[in-house]
Amino acid sequence: MSRWRATSCVETLEMWRSQGIVVEGNRVYLDGAQLRAVIRARALACWGYLG
Repeated sequence: MSRWRATSCVETLEMWRSQGIVVEGNRVYLDGAQLRAVIRARALACWGYLG
């Protein structure tokens, strides 16, 4: 389970909770599927290495 320290923004933490994510204080705990979903939602559609 991945651990991420969120800001103290109450709205953000409530958004995570509403999605079924475990939130303890300002820490957000994502399991593998949840973490992959966040990455897929935010990742670029196409990328490459510069070299």
